[in-house]
Amino acid sequence: MSHPAALPTIRSITASSATIVRMRSDVALPPGPALPNEDAASIIVQLRPFESLALWRGGRSFFNGGYDRGGLAITDLCDTWRCHHGSAFDNLRMRVERRVLQDFARELGVRGPVSLSNPAGSVDPVIFNLAQALLPSLDGPEQRQRLFLDQMVGAFLIHILQAYGSAAASGRHRPRLTPRQEALAKEILSAHLPGNISVDEVAAQCNLSRSHFIRAFCNSTGKTPYQWLTERRIEVVKNCLAAGTVPISMIAAECGFVDQSHLTRVFKRVTGVTPADWRKRNDL
Repeated sequence: MSHPAALPTIRSITASSATIVRMRSDVALPPGPALPNEDAASIIVQLRPFESLALWRGGRSFFNGGYDRGGLAITDLCDTWRCHHGSAFDNLRMRVERRVLQDFARELGVRGPVSLSNPAGSVDPVIFNLAQALLPSLDGPEQRQRLFLDQMVGAFLIHILQAYGSAAASGRHRPRLTPRQEALAKEILSAHLPGNISVDEVAAQCNLSRSHFIRAFCNSTGKTPYQWLTERRIEVVKNCLAAGTVPISMIAAECGFVDQSHLTRVFKRVTGVTPADWRKRNDL
């Protein structure tokens, strides 16, 4: 009796600039069909050691071996790729259209068309850590804050372009927001405490591109938009805690946290104490 072929477990989300997929399997998989051609790149980082992978590009062997945890591969999907997962694996992959990469590269001061080299298994701890930070967003809708996703994808792509891009940057210009743009961005972010707004939307209100806005915001405030919003939410929580006896669970909901435990984790990370302890210490 024949048995059905093993299938990987796949979870995916779509951000403003890329599609993010976690793919894993506890067993080897049979050789797969050729991947569809498209004007995009696929960036894959291994979340655990991967013992056996065979890759073919254009019908010719391209790679045959293993990857350490954090091992990186970048493939141009204009080429024809086939792969054979010869052992268990767990990876996160980001698919990004070439026009998006070009837009990010332009904002970094890159001259001309950009292409990416394939590090073929080199370990990249920056990309690995960014991938780890993205994993909770794949677990459920309640974890998917648009601002956070956009910011993480931006950091991911900027690092890839700077580390593996082929074109040269035109200089080290450090853009900053004007005082009006900074005040407007903070006002918009404060009006969306749950993070239910994208970086694209805030950048558009400031008449800036997405990647330019992120860099200019960081240079002006010393924080990413998501870090600034998190600290702003904590300040609002403190005001609510000091105002009376409103249950912490209700404060969590009003300030855009998933639940009380989510608020407690973030609050303690920022302040060093739990909301309950902070309330006791500041009880007037």
